[in-house]
Amino acid sequence: MTKTVTMAAATAGHAEGGTTLNAFDNALLAAGIGNINLIKVSSILPPEVPVIDLPKIKLGALIPTAYAAITSETPGETVAAAVGYAVPDDPAKSGVIMEFHGLATKADAERWNGSAARWPPSPC
Repeated sequence: MTKTVTMAAATAGHAEGGTTLNAFDNALLAAGIGNINLIKVSSILPPEVPVIDLPKIKLGALIPTAYAAITSETPGETVAAAVGYAVPDDPAKSGVIMEFHGLATKADAERWNGSAARWPPSPC
């Protein structure tokens, strides 16, 4: 059985934790998407799918998700992750989602996100 994506939303979160898994879980909670099941997908936003504000999601729901994440166990090390997306003017064409993560600052990730979002996807 194949399900069709009917909407998309973007959110962000950051956190620390006693373990890398705790930090990731805490960041998901901070982003408003904790306690759901994320199904990692690749980077295509289907045609005619609106990008909306984050809706209320039922606990335990299976949610297709494109995400970027990075953790560090080095005290004081700065890391950043970001996701950018581009939606074509023609709603019949697919959009693209781009992920970034690395040893970088928030400003580095924001610069990448701004330039990546202006990058046009290949014609479909």
